Formats: sequence, structure tokens, C-alpha cells
Amino acid sequence: GLSDAQMANLQKQLRAGIGRDVKINFSIDESLLGGLVVKVGSRQIDSSLASKLNRLRIAMKGAG
Repeated sequence: GLSDAQMANLQKQLRAGIGRDVKINFSIDESLLGGLVVKVGSRQIDSSLASKLNRLRIAMKGAG
């Protein structure tokens, strides 16, 4: 999981990007393999390793 400092930094960055205070619910999803997924309302930012590997798999299928 994230350290307290990392959680505070993430909250600060989200507040700056969204323009208002945010309440964060942290949970660990082992299927992500690494990275994180941020959901804000209907928006989702997926920087998980699982997502990156899936995009690479799709790109390789298209090149083959």
C-alpha cells in the first residue's frame, strides 16, 4: 500500500487537479499488479500495470 506521505501527496495532487477538496477511499486490488486507479465521479484514471500490459497486448495483436 501507500505510505502516509504518499497518500497525502496524492490527495494534494487530486485537490489541485480537481479544484476542490477530495475525500479518498483507499483500497488494495491485487489484480492491478502495481500502479493505481483513480475514480472521480464518472471519470477514471487508470495507471495500473495490468492496464498497461493489456494495452501492450492489444497493440502487439494489431502489429502482428
